[in-house]
Amino acid sequence: MAHFFNLAWRNIQRNKRRTIITASAIVVGVTMMIFTNGLITGLLDRTITNSVELETGHIKVYALGYREKSDLIPTNIGITNYTEVLDLTDGVQGVNAVSPRIRAGGMLHIKEETTRVIINGITEQDLKVRDLKKRIIQGEYFTREDENVIIIGEPLADRLTIQLHDKVLLSCIASDGTPVSMSLTVKALFSTQFSSYDSTMVFLPLRKAQDMLKMDGITEIVVMIDNPEKVEDVTADIASTLQNKGYTYEVLHWEELAPELAQFAEMEKSMSFLFMSIVVIVAAIGILNTMLMAVYERIKEVGVMAAFGYKSQSILVLFMLEGLIIGVIGAVIGCILGLGITYYLSQVGMTFAGADVVEFMESHIYPRLSALDVVFPFFFAVTVTLLAALYPAYRASQLEPVEALRHV
Repeated sequence: MAHFFNLAWRNIQRNKRRTIITASAIVVGVTMMIFTNGLITGLLDRTITNSVELETGHIKVYALGYREKSDLIPTNIGITNYTEVLDLTDGVQGVNAVSPRIRAGGMLHIKEETTRVIINGITEQDLKVRDLKKRIIQGEYFTREDENVIIIGEPLADRLTIQLHDKVLLSCIASDGTPVSMSLTVKALFSTQFSSYDSTMVFLPLRKAQDMLKMDGITEIVVMIDNPEKVEDVTADIASTLQNKGYTYEVLHWEELAPELAQFAEMEKSMSFLFMSIVVIVAAIGILNTMLMAVYERIKEVGVMAAFGYKSQSILVLFMLEGLIIGVIGAVIGCILGLGITYYLSQVGMTFAGADVVEFMESHIYPRLSALDVVFPFFFAVTVTLLAALYPAYRASQLEPVEALRHV
């Protein structure tokens, strides 16, 4: 085999121009595959992370029937004995944090201005999930002593000309169906960089939301877990634990809570694979053409090899080795270039105008690679190269020595 390898290496070096052209196609294909993988992975990771942190958590626990009416944000369907449910959920293996929340639709008024908002009643435990404190740009986060205070988004404040420490009126329909309102002081302004979110979400202490909405309980429990890849298993464990204690609650993970995001992730992965396949197949066609040209140029040489006793299998192996060496060289260079480009862009990022195709998608994307994102393109490209070299190698191995030697 060492003899065949040396012979194949010499043949490759003999026609450097053809080798460079063939390898270049593989380099471009692998580089594009790795870059595309990094871009898609970075985009999906940040979009899913933002959605999980700001909205869905990894898992949510609802009272039975709430999810079906969640678009209406009902306050008359809640978890009343939530302290015990929190403890049970927090005790499930794999759970990292739990946070009780109240969500309700309401109206925010200041002077002549009025706008629709979503009321979020939260506790300090919410910092382990959403961590609104790090997104405060003016003012301060709640303290335990705070009562009649509210935190609103910067775009909402700009639209209604609200300043820090201004008094606003928050109104909604309580859980018993009666209209209620409350005067609150703006304690802080926050920004997540997602305008639709910042323009609608307002936050107040959970106990104040309970008083306003006349609720003893909450509307949802948000759960964060240690390993997001095991979200389905942990979801099943939480549901089983609650059922064993006689609670019939809905326990849903983020893919069920945000199905459009899960579908988008699958679509992006499929499109990425399709794009990569097209790039590599185009490269393979180029390899096929150049290898066929190499066979036709070397017909007489193949005839001499056959005359000296080389069997057809040996000639097949020789040409396959040439294809393999070119494929490996191209794939290695492609991996180096792909890693270099992706690493650079992971530091400076890439800006995409109008990147709000899906909620919580950022306009500035930082590509990110996993080991599989590099290993798969390498072996995929080498495999395709071998397959592309198979037919020319077979043609070379089937040449008759006498006819080959007569070839001019």
